[in-house]
Amino acid sequence: MLTLRAVPLFLLLLSACSGGGGGSSPAASATIAPAGGMFEITDGKLARVKVEIPAGAITAPVLITAKEAFQQAHPGFKAIGRAVTLAPDTPFRLPVRVSLPVEPSRLSSNETVVLQRTATGDILEVHPDEIEATLGIVSFDTMSLSTVWVAERLFLGVGSEEFWTLMGGDEWVFENGLSMSMTMEFAEPNITPYAYKLHIEGPNGELGLYLDRHWSGTTELLGTYSNVGNGFQNLNERRRLLPGRVTIGQPVVDSYTYNSFTPFGATAATGTGVATLDVIAANPAQLVTPVDTYNDLLEMRFVSTQYSPTGAQLDSTEFAITFSRYFGPVKLEAFGRSGGLVSGIVGGVPVGQ
Repeated sequence: MLTLRAVPLFLLLLSACSGGGGGSSPAASATIAPAGGMFEITDGKLARVKVEIPAGAITAPVLITAKEAFQQAHPGFKAIGRAVTLAPDTPFRLPVRVSLPVEPSRLSSNETVVLQRTATGDILEVHPDEIEATLGIVSFDTMSLSTVWVAERLFLGVGSEEFWTLMGGDEWVFENGLSMSMTMEFAEPNITPYAYKLHIEGPNGELGLYLDRHWSGTTELLGTYSNVGNGFQNLNERRRLLPGRVTIGQPVVDSYTYNSFTPFGATAATGTGVATLDVIAANPAQLVTPVDTYNDLLEMRFVSTQYSPTGAQLDSTEFAITFSRYFGPVKLEAFGRSGGLVSGIVGGVPVGQ
């Protein structure tokens, strides 16, 4: 993951005006150059709101603005921090880091999350990368700016490991000709000491995810790979792919950046180029496959984009996996094809036709 704090930043300290509850005028603004910079409000209602933009995230100067907004009541969550509307909402080439203040006394034993209201009014759950409890600072990475506020999860939700019930030796076959398998790997490039390898293969290519399980119940992403574009992508540090718990019906979004990679099948990192992976998790409607009808589902949609060292986009791949609780993958979308489960081996037990 590109460490934003390690990128040379041109520091811009801004003073917020004291008025303005959601009006059209921004409380603060600053123009950030392609070399990168930090936008920070130092006083007023939005004091300590900060946006860090790494070099390469933009190709031309961008005006960043912030204004006070209103939290939106959302089932299963309680707002504990002020809402702020950050703009522009156009996508960046690399994730930017946003830091939001919250009174330390409002942080409880409940899980702290960030809620994001998109331009279409949808509420997405974003998982913080860092929570500085004593300072009351919650930070997360995002590919675009929007209205955000800190909240806490009121209910435990559902353990994500109940959906991601994948074990070494599991294998699934889908009616569209795609197959998926889970193996334990010990000698893959740049993955040490081992990783679960979720491999997807079809007539038009192959791709997959390197995963690990954390004691907390989270599923962690180590990297992705593909035999198209620039190939194998390697994370410099593991990142949470799924939280320990998810709220049914609540979309979850996250972004990842890779700044070194190894060509597919090679053994050494090139250290050039950048790739991003955007992940959106949601709960779709009932699904019927040749094996069974499923109601308790979690869909994870992935978009992987690769860039050259000069910022030119090289390749973009989108795929999605729909998981059934306690069973695993039941629908796979990749390489322009979508299909339901035909047969599988789950925990050594054959299922399907």
